[in-house]
Amino acid sequence: MRKSIGKSKKLAILAQKEVEVGLAKKKLGWEEIRDPTFYDFQEKYLQYLQANTRPTTYVRYRKALQHFTDFLTSYGTASAKLSQISFQLIEEYKQERSKAVKPLTVNVELKVLKALYNFALKCKYARENPVSKVSFYKEIEKSPGFSREKK
Repeated sequence: MRKSIGKSKKLAILAQKEVEVGLAKKKLGWEEIRDPTFYDFQEKYLQYLQANTRPTTYVRYRKALQHFTDFLTSYGTASAKLSQISFQLIEEYKQERSKAVKPLTVNVELKVLKALYNFALKCKYARENPVSKVSFYKEIEKSPGFSREKK
């Protein structure tokens, strides 16, 4: 593909180099990543969920994300960017949240955070998913209960 830059050969060479660098970065996975705050991206994600999930799923995800944003506010990192939320911070959230709710509930909230980061990866808002490094609580399988009929 050809594009006219002007009559200057130096300018044309610089423009060619700039295009080559841009192509090389894309090949190496160095695409430009936007880095919004967690709160701003959460709003985009909730809009996506509202359009693509059932209303009950949307409400459940919104509540789970609200617990995490409350944690960020109490931790003093309410305006943290997506890239600033680390494995350690999520692990602290997991420990703190497990004091208030059952491990199964913590797992559900971690799954919601993981889904948010996977969406951010797809949209080129994040380079990695810090939640994927966090180990979830083991879920105890319960055998189904049967009631006995009296004769």
